Amino acid sequence: MDVYAVVMAGGTGTRLWPLSTREKPKQTLSFLGGDTLFQEAVQRIRPLLGLDHVLVVAGAGIVEELRRQEPGIPTDNFIVEPEGRGTAPCIGLAAVHIAKRSPGAVMVVLTADHHIGDVEGFHHALRAAVDAAESGHLVTLGGEPTG
Repeated sequence: MDVYAVVMAGGTGTRLWPLSTREKPKQTLSFLGGDTLFQEAVQRIRPLLGLDHVLVVAGAGIVEELRRQEPGIPTDNFIVEPEGRGTAPCIGLAAVHIAKRSPGAVMVVLTADHHIGDVEGFHHALRAAVDAAESGHLVTLGGEPTG
């Protein structure tokens, strides 16, 4: 069974103003001195899936910046939201694209603006979640914020 990761990279850049702005929302910024939050999100999923199975959903205003930050993701895997309307429509839009590519595929939905320090633990949890999803279960993972 195919597995696709959806990286939700929308957002208006208003929550962490003045660091984050409409032109440079938080997912395109580096907070720990290295990669941006978006690059971290892609790097976390890369060992589990090829970049051809990573879809990015974002607004038209930041898609080019995201493509620049992760040139290994195929251009067709960047889905431009016609208008930002929140999480559920973003996931629905991605689901339509995945269903056209691979009916019955498992969809992993990730955010582009979180830092996850325990990447090995994340991989372990995600593998278990995909196994459960392949058996027909809907799986939701959450983490306890530390800061």
